[in-house]
Amino acid sequence: MKKYILLVFTVLFVFISGYKVTAQNRCIRYHVLKCKFHDFDAFQYSGQSRSAEFYKGTTSKFKFNAMAGDDYHISICYNKELGDVQYKIMEDNDAKTLIYDNSTDNFAKDKVLTIKTDKTFIIEVTVPGDGTEIQPDSQRYCLGVLIEYMQTPKSGF
Repeated sequence: MKKYILLVFTVLFVFISGYKVTAQNRCIRYHVLKCKFHDFDAFQYSGQSRSAEFYKGTTSKFKFNAMAGDDYHISICYNKELGDVQYKIMEDNDAKTLIYDNSTDNFAKDKVLTIKTDKTFIIEVTVPGDGTEIQPDSQRYCLGVLIEYMQTPKSGF
């Protein structure tokens, strides 16, 4: 009887744990599946790309390293229920120098940067809304940030 009860609890635990992990992982690779890759084939996928679950009123940041002599295509993708999502690209320095803010560019979903010196950047994503309390799962949506890179083409003769 003890073995039967232990087996039932083990099965329930595995089932409940598996459900929770699946719910948390539903946004994995969202950026690969939904974000717009650059039309120019020379851009390559960067492993620094990210996807996460967001709800209205949340802000999240992450860092990425950019190498001198490369161009970077950064695009975001998300469920339209999130509204006009703002993203900023800032240098990771004491002043947090603002490089780009899509809210001043009609909430554009992509940007290409040319990097002249190695730098670390911060991408800050803000979903509009109240955000005073955590939303139920039905009001959480996936958001992806796709980063691609290529060697900056030579210009001139």
